[in-house]
Amino acid sequence: MGPRGHSDILKRRNKLPQALADLRAAQELFDNSDEMRGQILTKLALAQVLYALGQVNEAEALYAAGVAQAKKEGLHTYLESYT
Repeated sequence: MGPRGHSDILKRRNKLPQALADLRAAQELFDNSDEMRGQILTKLALAQVLYALGQVNEAEALYAAGVAQAKKEGLHTYLESYT
């Protein structure tokens, strides 16, 4: 299981700081790859955890960046909620 999947488990267990750390690691991995879908999903997942941690401005910025990137790439990744 990769960091994004592991972070989802942590998020569901309300271990938000640990989920945030995993997602930051995933973001670094995906940002250094050409995997657009992974980049977008990681931004959206980060936005959810940051929002839950009260970091609303950063959450909104990441969410908007993820949606904008998806639209630019012609992907509908921002509509996914099952991965």
